[in-house]
Amino acid sequence: MAKDDISFSKNEREFKFGSKCIGISSNKTKFNFRVACIVERDGQVLLHKQKKDDFWNLIGGRLKYCETCEEAIRRELKEEIGCECKSAKILRVCENFFEFKGTRFHEMLVIFGIELLGDIKKENIEEKIEIKWFSKQELESIKIKPEFAKKMMLEKEEHLGWLVNDEIRSFV
Repeated sequence: MAKDDISFSKNEREFKFGSKCIGISSNKTKFNFRVACIVERDGQVLLHKQKKDDFWNLIGGRLKYCETCEEAIRRELKEEIGCECKSAKILRVCENFFEFKGTRFHEMLVIFGIELLGDIKKENIEEKIEIKWFSKQELESIKIKPEFAKKMMLEKEEHLGWLVNDEIRSFV
């Protein structure tokens, strides 16, 4: 860790700040603070996925210490697809509970609606991801995580909302 980073570790719990992303983990449970965005253009929605995964998701990632949510989504867009956005409007704040690869997650997720500046250039796309534009009709037949994101893209609500998405009924 860099000298200006803060780290705390005790009894298998970990808390990190600094140039690293914000997260807390304990055994098989992890807390994340993330941002994601819904990108629409010409009636289509942009999604991405890790090449190794079998599901699509919203573009985004974890916040870094002392970074605002808007700064984080702008950074993630630049890192993942090499684009900047014209505007970023918060659509939803979600407390998201889910399990992935044997780890239980408690995630605070801020979802923005954004408009891209310019076009996506293939050479700017992060090597480990795949991106694709989907029509709203195609969204019905593809696997998207988190699942509630599909409903958001299809219904396009214009007001800020809070959502608790619990995919783990016995979350401890």
